[in-house]
Amino acid sequence: RFYTPTETSEVGITQRHNGRFGTGYRIQASASNMNVFQVVDVFARFEGIEIIGVSNGRSGIRTNTVNVIDIYISECLIHDNSEGIDVSTMGAGSKVYAWNNVIYDNLIGFDGNYGTAGLEYFIYNNTIVDNSTDGVSIVDAIGDKEVTMYNNLCQGNGADYDVTNFTVYLHGNNIAGETSSPDDAYDSLNVIFDDEINNDFHLSPVDTAARNAGTNLSGDTPSDNDIDGNARPNQGVWDIGADEAALGLFYSVGQDTATNNRTGTPTITIADGLAEFDIAQTGNIGVGDKVTYDTTSVAYISRKVDTSHWYLVTATGGVPANEGVAVDVDSINRTFGSLFAAEAGATGGSYLNDTNLVTTDTILHLSCYYDTGADTTPVNVSGYTTGPNNYIKIYTPNNTSTEANNSQRHNGKWDDGKYVFERQSTNATYLAALTISDDYVRIDGLQLAITYSHSNSRCVSISSLTDGNNLITVSNNIIKGSTSTDSVSGTGFYFQTQTNVIRFWNNLVYGFKDANNSSGIGVSVNGTSHSTNFIAYNNTSVGNYRGFHDGVYHGGVLKNNISYGNTVNYNGTFDEKCSYNLSGPSQIDAPGSNPINSAVVAFVDSSSYDYHLSSSDTRAKDVGLDLVSDSYLILSSDIDGETRPYNSIWDLGADEMTINVFQDSASGNWNSGATWGNTGNSEGVDYPVANDIVTIDAGVITLSQNESVGDITINGAGRLALGAYTLNADGNWTVSAGGVLTAGTGSVNFRAAAGTKIITSNSQTFNNLTINSSASGAIYQPADELDINGGFILVNGTFDLATNDPVMHVGTTFLLAGGTFTKGAGTINFDGDLTYTDSIGSINIGNLVIGGSPETTDLASDLVADTLTINYSDQLNTNGYDLDIAGIIDINGTLDATDDVEGDGTTIAVGGNWDMTGGTFTIANSSVTFDSSASGNTITSDLKSFYDILFNNAGGDWALSDDMLVDNSLTVTSGEFQG
Repeated sequence: RFYTPTETSEVGITQRHNGRFGTGYRIQASASNMNVFQVVDVFARFEGIEIIGVSNGRSGIRTNTVNVIDIYISECLIHDNSEGIDVSTMGAGSKVYAWNNVIYDNLIGFDGNYGTAGLEYFIYNNTIVDNSTDGVSIVDAIGDKEVTMYNNLCQGNGADYDVTNFTVYLHGNNIAGETSSPDDAYDSLNVIFDDEINNDFHLSPVDTAARNAGTNLSGDTPSDNDIDGNARPNQGVWDIGADEAALGLFYSVGQDTATNNRTGTPTITIADGLAEFDIAQTGNIGVGDKVTYDTTSVAYISRKVDTSHWYLVTATGGVPANEGVAVDVDSINRTFGSLFAAEAGATGGSYLNDTNLVTTDTILHLSCYYDTGADTTPVNVSGYTTGPNNYIKIYTPNNTSTEANNSQRHNGKWDDGKYVFERQSTNATYLAALTISDDYVRIDGLQLAITYSHSNSRCVSISSLTDGNNLITVSNNIIKGSTSTDSVSGTGFYFQTQTNVIRFWNNLVYGFKDANNSSGIGVSVNGTSHSTNFIAYNNTSVGNYRGFHDGVYHGGVLKNNISYGNTVNYNGTFDEKCSYNLSGPSQIDAPGSNPINSAVVAFVDSSSYDYHLSSSDTRAKDVGLDLVSDSYLILSSDIDGETRPYNSIWDLGADEMTINVFQDSASGNWNSGATWGNTGNSEGVDYPVANDIVTIDAGVITLSQNESVGDITINGAGRLALGAYTLNADGNWTVSAGGVLTAGTGSVNFRAAAGTKIITSNSQTFNNLTINSSASGAIYQPADELDINGGFILVNGTFDLATNDPVMHVGTTFLLAGGTFTKGAGTINFDGDLTYTDSIGSINIGNLVIGGSPETTDLASDLVADTLTINYSDQLNTNGYDLDIAGIIDINGTLDATDDVEGDGTTIAVGGNWDMTGGTFTIANSSVTFDSSASGNTITSDLKSFYDILFNNAGGDWALSDDMLVDNSLTVTSGEFQG
């Protein structure tokens, strides 16, 4: 007998796995040409062992002599072998019993081919998945074997079942993912596991294929327990596979329990937990919501099928009684009004009525929704008895096909319109927003924030947990801090107990820095003396005082993380198994092997805390470590739910940069999936977000909120209506062949991080246009005439008019706040009542025309240009600022040099002709300097006076075309002046 002891009479701490890999005693072959167990003699039993091969080399358990009589295999995890179980060769008439095993990632799961005559196989309640050739393969050309096979779950194998040519074949309730089940009714079923990516093949509480679908084998199998030792059945009917699923408790958390969220006045029927509504329920509802029907009956949504069909469970996780005749739905409400109320109330008499999730064999799901605002009451998750398979999950539903009508989850950037959990102030030290004091808790997809004014404040804090019996997972969250106080320490994620086991991935943490930049930590790794107790993969920690901090035990395995723009990115000594971590923009402290140091990362828009990777990034994109087969934590998606990797190489940080392609399918709002031919309304999945490629060629697409995009093309019959909103564009802008932009009062913000981007307007007019390259590396080139009715603002990046020399029109604001402006040969036309500001200083904007007739331009800074033309009926007010014009000044309207603002008088430098024909020059106390180095310059003043005149270039000469009037002084320092 080979087994793992579990009872306290045998061992202090159980040595058995908890149904998932790496959680108990395991044995692995030392070479690929070795069987892990080779049975050569009489009877053998294998119980509760994890059995691992090497590179699918040989068998996990193999019998290969006729001396073997009977073999019993139960509660084992068997993976990465050639054959998980190979029992082909045994003594005549021997028996094989296999039950409650999970067999995966082998070539063949269960191999009973050929071998000795008269063998009997008893195969019960096994989960056999993802084996590349066969799940169960028992082929006998003689046909002298007997097979009894019930309640097995085969899915994702090359072929699920290959069982042929037997004397006796008894079978029932065997699931196949394809069509090979011996039981036709169980073909082509899709079983939902708890975490298949991480090889956790426990049944999900929302599964409907294997749960309550087996046959009763009491008295037929050697044990009525499942792989975890839990009794079968849990709800009166056996489950299929190795696991007897825990009951799912589903309670929703919102801010409003009073509002009835039902649609219309529906009725329902219920059959085996599936409720059918006669009116589709399209409101903001989903898993955990409380359904009251037939006046006094109550059930809770556990799964969405479609808007007319929803699975329900009772308050204790059971199946509600059937309703064969339609009854009225009285209301659909949130179950609890805050996370605090849910944590405290879920154990109450109207709900679970128990604090022990293990003895009740339940999983507590607290699903969090946005109703009216932030959830602001601090919470300590404590007082529950939890276990590896009986945990508490606090999360936001985001699957609009199976969970909720509307995703409640952020899309990787803070969104006040999604669920927010926030502690808004502190009044003492050592206070937290969310504290975890129970052993098995999962936090997924939340926005968590704390505003603090006292030291040792924590947004998420993990208390001391039970030694050797705990697991906290924190994934896909945004954790944000804020303080305006000097010298106070705040931490985004904190724990300090050596025995805590933490898995931390796809999180974004920022804002933990005090007002005088002396303290603050994004992620604190103080609490592990065992390096593999804390696993942190693909997180982004930015804008904190310290990004990652390991202050005591030199533990924690960090892979694929970005720590960026923190005062100190990585502080302390981390485990040697760390790898592929990034530090930047200038720091060189990334831990472990293959560090990426001094790396400048291009985010989509860090100024608005959008830390998605830009498509133009070159330092964090496509440089990471593949974690699909990691020993401690396997990842397959990013903070947005996008698949990793997007191409063949992983990205660093919480975001996997993806580019999706969208084409309009119907007129509608940008943020409606139906507009793009999709049924859901999830950002980046059903409608476009940053980096995505969009074509609008048929309908009218309307913004109802600020949106983002990569490349965008508007053509054909396509029309984009901005309304009053902003479209952030990270790529090329192309309007062509019939495309229409209805700018309204909206704005387009071009914000690519790098690369050359082309703006093609095709005679369509912008309202406001901003160039704000997120990493100052992008070059924007207008390809044709650019018409902006509102304001033009250059913040970062390069605005290049030189390449294509287009004409540019601006109506209200021309602001050079930063970046690089490259002039072209085409004219820039200020054709509205406009304010000009050059905050960079001395930027030559090229050939400037003031003229929309009648319009006025006001200077809020000095102005430098090649030429200046002021058209009839138009006016330029210098407000005391200076003009530096390299060529001609042509005044047909009004040049007003009155010193209204700056206070030192206007100085006008002219490098070419002065041509005033019918215009007006309000001179005030201004001075005009003619400083051309060329000959042949003329001055036409139309008998309008100058105040001060200076001729100052030895290489130039000037001739008067008419009389010159000078009110104060005329000075010639160099050059030739001909009167």
